[in-house]
Amino acid sequence: CIRQTLSSTDLTTFQTTFGTPKRSVDTVYGGHVLANACATVGVDNCIESNLDFQFMMAVGQNIPTISIYVNNSCNWLSLVQFVQNMKNPPKVLSISYASYEEDIPTNYLKSFNNGMIQLGVMGVTFFASSGDDGAVGFAVTKTSQCTYGYGPQFPASSPYVTAVGGTQVRSSKLKKI
Repeated sequence: CIRQTLSSTDLTTFQTTFGTPKRSVDTVYGGHVLANACATVGVDNCIESNLDFQFMMAVGQNIPTISIYVNNSCNWLSLVQFVQNMKNPPKVLSISYASYEEDIPTNYLKSFNNGMIQLGVMGVTFFASSGDDGAVGFAVTKTSQCTYGYGPQFPASSPYVTAVGGTQVRSSKLKKI
């Protein structure tokens, strides 16, 4: 999450290439939307944001889209609190970052869940990635053998968040049939 930045240039290229309406993010909170961001902040710091915004805006054409960047870390509680304090909060939030739930303190989980309940009462729906590597989580990509057990990804593991699955395919591991 640190320094993740949307490239407005890449967004325009994506929209042109795939014939979707050409438009920019409507409102930006906290910065981190720059022309040529991949060249400026580095590819590793723009890939995730680009992917998220390009496809959200392609699927939700002409729906107002905002970018919220809070702090310099994956502090989901800060995001929840920021949205709670907005005069007109968005009806849908989406985030594709995750951490292992077991690594997060219980009091933080409780505070986040309480905040999510409050956002739900405000009519806000929160979508979060359940992770790209199945039930074991992202640690499996650090080894050639799957020796990990079930590793729920937070914030998708919250009962007040809608978890959205993903997958990752590494072609070097595929076998031809």
